[in-house]
Amino acid sequence: MATKHKQIGLPAKIRRTTTKHAKLALVPHKANQFKPHLIRRYGLLAILVAVVAAQFVSSMGMFRSVLGDEASINAPTLLAGTNREREKASLAPLTLDTRLSEAAYLKAKDMLAKQYWAHTSPDGTQPWQWFAETDYNYSYAGENLARNFTSSQTVVNAWMSSPAHRDNIMRSEYKDVGFATVDGTMNGRPVSLVVALYGAPAQNNAVAVKGAENFVASMGQVGILARVGIALQQMSPAVLGSLVLLLLAAGVAIAAHVYRRYIPKYLQSTWQHHHGLAKALGLSCLVVVMLALYSTNMQL
Repeated sequence: MATKHKQIGLPAKIRRTTTKHAKLALVPHKANQFKPHLIRRYGLLAILVAVVAAQFVSSMGMFRSVLGDEASINAPTLLAGTNREREKASLAPLTLDTRLSEAAYLKAKDMLAKQYWAHTSPDGTQPWQWFAETDYNYSYAGENLARNFTSSQTVVNAWMSSPAHRDNIMRSEYKDVGFATVDGTMNGRPVSLVVALYGAPAQNNAVAVKGAENFVASMGQVGILARVGIALQQMSPAVLGSLVLLLLAAGVAIAAHVYRRYIPKYLQSTWQHHHGLAKALGLSCLVVVMLALYSTNMQL
């Protein structure tokens, strides 16, 4: 009796091998003793190396950006983002005013020269001083600040997430705006500062003085969820990939914990009976730390 032997093609072999290894790495089952390879020692070591490498690549990119090799934050894109938000609320667009841009530049340089991060300088200089320096007489005026962001859109998103900063963007009385982005060092570390000055031209000096007394923008507080969202937007693809990898590993660890009663009996009396839960908590903590580092690096 004749028999036929069906030869398996190379693509099918690759597919089977890939599926087998993926299952061993990700799915707790008998073949891997219900301990997926991804969360074993060498798997966790590989994850750690990948995360550190992603952070290094990202930090080099951010360092180049802070030094001015990349112009991802500039006045035209900040203006476009601001006016998009105003358009959503049926507000008139702001006009980029060269006097306000010059005033914003002077404010940013003053912060670097005197090493402070606030609306009011250590010697008591108010933001409105810079309006006077550039001969912009106003009836309404406001100021927004941002620090260590990497794109114009994330700056605008952050301002919109803070009530005080949002009020400046959306105030109907404002007609003009000026932006400045200045790179330098603060407290011995490279920084990238963004200053936005908003104004409405005054009809006379008396009204201008009243405007100065009545409006001084405060440092708004951004909610935790908003900070997380902004931090995610700030991350490079490499860092986002490492976060996804950490979350994937945490999910695998939780699955391993669910199947802990099936691990070999000689391991059930050791800490490895709950290894999945311990690893899931550790990986989750690492995700939280990364998000915290990125969110605290950005300031308003």
